[in-house]
Amino acid sequence: MKLSLIILSAIFSCYSYALNFENTVQNTYEAATLIGGVGIKCDNGSNQAVKAFGCKTRHLYPVRFEDFIVGQNLEADKIVVSYTDEKGRKKSKTLRYDMTSQRTKKSLNLWQKNLRKKPVLHTGKNIIKMSAYFKGRLVEEKTHEIFVEDLGQVSCGSQMFISREMSDCFSAARACEKLYQLTNFCR
Repeated sequence: MKLSLIILSAIFSCYSYALNFENTVQNTYEAATLIGGVGIKCDNGSNQAVKAFGCKTRHLYPVRFEDFIVGQNLEADKIVVSYTDEKGRKKSKTLRYDMTSQRTKKSLNLWQKNLRKKPVLHTGKNIIKMSAYFKGRLVEEKTHEIFVEDLGQVSCGSQMFISREMSDCFSAARACEKLYQLTNFCR
């Protein structure tokens, strides 16, 4: 009898669905306000420009803003993510799930906040419940407890770039993105 129970548990453990975020499995994230300065000289051979930009953004470590939800051997067509927003209201987001790639078709906004996007995570303790459905039937459910620690402001310093693309001198977002990438997001 014990041997048959061991065999059955081994078989079922092979079919673990394990709903998780694709790029991290840790339960602690860090949030920081990245600040820095960037100077950029653009020269395409016929035109030249020099610009300077101040950079400031909120960042979430170890992922930037978004992540996909993945499963293993999961037969599902949608994932419902339930969470509580920073004002204490219960919210949910529904994402389509691709069984071939074993991940959601779109990423989930974890941290970016603007007029159109509302993040799932906030500073402090977060309870995230992922529910997988196939043809309307619940097939898997997993709850994650994630803590987001606020690191405050982190300085990236200042950098100077030279570019052959004139458009780089007219886009603060592109210039600041180069600064963040060069400094490994101020780490």
